[in-house]
Amino acid sequence: MKPFAFFKKHSKPAGKYWQLSDTLLNEIAGTRLPFTSRNYYSFCDKYLDEDAHEALFLDGEEKYFREIAADYDILKYLYYLRAQYRETPVFCDIGCGIGNMVLYSGKMLFRSFGYEINTKLKPVHQKAKVEVLYGDILETDLSRLKDVDVIYLYRPINDAALMNRLLALLHRHSKPDVTVLYNYPHTRAIKGYQTVLLGQHDDMIALVKQPTR
Repeated sequence: MKPFAFFKKHSKPAGKYWQLSDTLLNEIAGTRLPFTSRNYYSFCDKYLDEDAHEALFLDGEEKYFREIAADYDILKYLYYLRAQYRETPVFCDIGCGIGNMVLYSGKMLFRSFGYEINTKLKPVHQKAKVEVLYGDILETDLSRLKDVDVIYLYRPINDAALMNRLLALLHRHSKPDVTVLYNYPHTRAIKGYQTVLLGQHDDMIALVKQPTR
């Protein structure tokens, strides 16, 4: 399948970026997933805790606040992508945390796995019965990416330079027609990729891999 041909068909150029049309955005927003938001958020709420280090410092007093690492609506983009493949696509979550995206992408009939550095989350992954490879994503073996159709990133590294290094690694190890969904990007201009804006804001983009020259 040609990379993002289905997006470009419904899109219009916005400078050097692509923007989804309002019609397609409304279609995706109205998607009914094969599970409820209550199912999804109850799983996240059950396993996201400070002991698992799934938290952010949000104020000067360094008080912990829990966060859900992927909004329910993001799964609708993933479900839309799923419908574009005739055969079962492979999904990978880089920095998968508790494995919520791995678990629920599997419910959308992806073959799914994730990478995670935090081995304390193994009991959660075992209970959820999700496949996770452990280690530092910048140092681990990425050979599995050669078969992946969709990669998901929720800012696994909070450092722009290291994120650029990671995206270059993904570019090198992934196949030509891979789709990269990138939540909360540090920049839209990413070397080796063309950007598709998934909505009016910059917190969710899709990356189109460009050939290595």
